[in-house]
Amino acid sequence: MIMLLALQLAANALPAPPTAIERRCVAVIATVAYEQAKGRWKTLPAIGASGGEYAAIIGARLIDEAGMTEAAAGQALRDEAAGFKARPFDTAEAEGCVAIMQATLSAQPLPDPVK
Repeated sequence: MIMLLALQLAANALPAPPTAIERRCVAVIATVAYEQAKGRWKTLPAIGASGGEYAAIIGARLIDEAGMTEAAAGQALRDEAAGFKARPFDTAEAEGCVAIMQATLSAQPLPDPVK
């Protein structure tokens, strides 16, 4: 299911409010990045700065497309993180979220060149 969502995101040209899976993936990606910085979970692709970029995109979509305030968007993502930390780690879910993050980042338009 998560892989299917990743393919749909890559093909979807119109922005829409983030899905529950996309919001959850922000928490999953943040956890993976944190653990990788500590030398763990190296079997997953390196997250690095891409995780922060993904979180910023999802946060902006919560504000722009879902009509949330910045504070409400931040709280929604923190709530997802709290829920994720309460469950055992699921490698398959993390792999799916990495795929969703990569699809989301690759679908972003390139910035305008500096003139």
